[in-house]
Parts: sequence; structure tokens; C-alpha cells
Amino acid sequence: MCGIVGYIGRRDAAPLIVEGLKKLEYRGYDSFGVATVEEDITLAKHQGRISENAGSAAHLKGKTGIGHTRWATHGVPSDKNAHPHTDCNNTIALVHNGIIENYSQLRRQLEGRGHTFRSETDTEVIVHLVEEEYAVKKDLLAAVQATTPKLKGSFAILVIAAGEERIIAARNASPLVLGIGDGEIFVASDMTPMLEYTERAIFLEDGDVVSLTRDTADIFNKGVQVTRPVELIDWSVEDVKKGGFPHYMLKEIFEQPLAFYNTISAINPDSLKKIIGSPDSITIVACGSSYHTGLIFKYLLEATCGIPARLEFASEFRYYPPPVSGLVIGIT
Repeated sequence: MCGIVGYIGRRDAAPLIVEGLKKLEYRGYDSFGVATVEEDITLAKHQGRISENAGSAAHLKGKTGIGHTRWATHGVPSDKNAHPHTDCNNTIALVHNGIIENYSQLRRQLEGRGHTFRSETDTEVIVHLVEEEYAVKKDLLAAVQATTPKLKGSFAILVIAAGEERIIAARNASPLVLGIGDGEIFVASDMTPMLEYTERAIFLEDGDVVSLTRDTADIFNKGVQVTRPVELIDWSVEDVKKGGFPHYMLKEIFEQPLAFYNTISAINPDSLKKIIGSPDSITIVACGSSYHTGLIFKYLLEATCGIPARLEFASEFRYYPPPVSGLVIGIT
């Protein structure tokens, strides 16, 4: 699962991004990269561990930057397939988490219009589409807004351009959260890279496109400016550290009994009935550990509320949804 970190503010971006990417290592990855911007885009990306190559980003200057840890899907693990990816002129850089399902068609069209591809990834089509729109609109926000409707699939993306002191972020079916600091803004796949710096978070929604400066986060959805609530996060940095375990996955496995106990202890039958309401049936959609969580919830739900519930694998539900009525709960 890929990880994304972006920063714009008063500090040098590259060290903060590298440290943020290290905090996302629990997701697993095969390569990583960082890009920063002043007048020009500067880039460092490598196959392998951050600990082995982090020094390569030390020369990157600028108070604005984006970074990425990649888990290979389209294209083998390699330096050239690592993110960020750049346009033909190396003036736009982009990182992406998700899958672009129509990338083959888009790539053929872009190559037919003269674009040169340097990687085997689905992601690279996005930066070339932004390049085309940017050439016409001369505005990075407008270019990204014009690009996202052309993409089929899931994405969380961050985009920077030479000479621009801002980051454009967009999401669809892939998580992205803003961390609002004092004269600085973080953006990442989850809160772990930013907990040390701020407790104020904005969780973006599907279709959101955001223009970030060090002081502002202007959010648009379908071209209309919208507001999203600022939430206070009460997690501590210690909550997300490895706690003596060699890696996060093992830590999470050993935390499951306590997590289960805390969850069950917090359930109040009366309050659960108020939250669920009175649908005729409930469908729970999930995969992996979330599917197992759904099984437990199904038992609690039927015992507490007397409402029949069924569980569906999200990977199948997406393409072959069964007849559904009542309430649908998706667990991520």
C-alpha cells in the first residue's frame, strides 16, 4: 500500500518528508522518492529502503515538497518506476496512491500526441494529462481539476510545479488528510507523519481538489469551493510508534486483543440502536482484517438490534454487487 507525504511551510521540506515517509513504513514499500520545488523541481528517488538512501534527498532545497513510498502494481520495483513522476519538461512532479484503471487507453492517446514516458506505471499518465492542461490554463489548480474527471479508478495525488509555492492535492476512493499547523500545512495518507507537529486535521472527501499554501487550504468539489471540518486528533506520537516490536504489523497483531476489548466495552446497546436506526437489513462490506471485524460486528448487531446482517467481500462487491436494500456499512 503506497504512502504519501507533502509539506508546505516555513521549514525545509525534504527532511520533514523523509521522516514522514519513515512513519508510513508500516504500510510496506519497495521504493521511495521525494521532490521539492523552488524555481525548479529537484528530485531523488530509489528502489529499496529509505534507511539505505535517505541521504540522497539531503541536497533537495525548498520549503515545498512531496514524497512517496511505492508498493509496485504497474511496473517492477525500480528507480524509474518510483514516484514522484515528472512531465516531459520536468516542470511538474506528481505522486499517486491508487490504481488508474483506464491508464492503457490514456497512455496510448498521450503517446500519440507526442508525450515521452519514462516508466511502466499507471501513475505517469496523470502527470502528462496535467501537463497538457497546464499548458492551456496556466494554472495548476485548474489543470488538476480538468484532469481528474478523465481518470477511472482510485487516486490520492499531490502535484507541484516549478516556480509555484503551492501543492495541489486531490482524492477519489483513496485516503488523504491535511494537518493544519502554524504557517505550515502537511498532507498525507494518514495522520502518522504529522502528529508530532499538529493536532488539527481535515479529512478530505471523494472528489475534493485542494490548493495548499503555507497559510491556506482552499477545497473544491466539482468546481465549487467547499468547507470541511477541522478535527482535533487526540492520538499521541507514542500511540503510533512500534512499541518495541520489530515492525508495525506485529505490533498491530499483538494489539488486537486490547483493541477488541476496548471496542466491546464501549458498546452500549441503547446507543447502538440509535445509531443504526431501524433498517430491514444491513450489508457490511469489507476485506482482510476489516472483514473479520465485520463478522464480530454482525454478531453484536443481530444480538443487540435484532436486524439481520450479511457480510460481503469488498473486492467482489465493487464489481458484482448483490441486490442491496436497507443500510450498507463499508469498513476500511
